[in-house]
Amino acid sequence: MGSVAIALENLTRINATHMILGASTTPTNWPWLRKLKNRWKLSWQNSKRRQGKLAPIYVHPESEIEALVVKLKWRITEKHEIFNDGERVNYFYMLERT
Repeated sequence: MGSVAIALENLTRINATHMILGASTTPTNWPWLRKLKNRWKLSWQNSKRRQGKLAPIYVHPESEIEALVVKLKWRITEKHEIFNDGERVNYFYMLERT
């Protein structure tokens, strides 16, 4: 999450009142075994992607994304699911500065 936090901190310096954030997450309501299986599968996929010189896929726990947003003094006003492939869920978050 370090690079995500740095990127969001830098975007926060723009002093905008609203922002849209897209993120690949593992939802908090998924069972721990499913999260573990998906983390292993993602690690395997990323090793294959690196061999083919493709960019890795980054997935973050939904709770960490939401905590980071609050820490940087934003509030989630809307959350829309973009897609769900069974391994991760992509969301667009509409943020408003608090």
